[in-house]
Amino acid sequence: MSLLANGVELAASHQFAIQLFSQSACRVFWEEKRQKIQRTKRVIVQLNNKKGFSMGTGSIIPTIRYSDCPAAIEWLRRAFCFESHFIVPGEGGEILHAQLTCGESMIMLGSAHDDDDFGKLHASPSEIAGKNTSSFYMVVEDADEHCANARKHGAVIVMDVRDEDYGGRGYTCRDLEGHIWTFGTYDPWSEPGDAHV
Repeated sequence: MSLLANGVELAASHQFAIQLFSQSACRVFWEEKRQKIQRTKRVIVQLNNKKGFSMGTGSIIPTIRYSDCPAAIEWLRRAFCFESHFIVPGEGGEILHAQLTCGESMIMLGSAHDDDDFGKLHASPSEIAGKNTSSFYMVVEDADEHCANARKHGAVIVMDVRDEDYGGRGYTCRDLEGHIWTFGTYDPWSEPGDAHV
């Protein structure tokens, strides 16, 4: 075999060895990445469980119907600082399903209608003389600041910000379609003695 042929063969085996090493290094890199992601997920689950938060079995997620759901979504984002998580628009401009989040909380909402079994079970406050059969409570860091923002965006404040006898500070308002919301610093998930911020 000539010197040139030996050189070519050696170069080819060297290139093959580099490819094998490179593929092996990639596999190791991605395996380490996968393990790190798994560890991170486990830590997040543990932290959430320590805080008493889990979106697993037993989680309660309120559902609300709005006559003008697209407007309600935008209003809830501005006035109450919700973020859009998932929105399914319908063909006629209605919202078939939406999920909004604020911190670790979620609400689900959709356009009001009575053309299916679930829709027939709901009524908006405007259909029942402004009454509510349920209301919402959300923990906030600063009730005064939250109230000022909600008021600025047209929330009707029905109970102004005040210190509560049971601890904490909060206020109650109606949203753009009359649903009742209370926001306060009282955190019922805290340890006894720490809940009354």
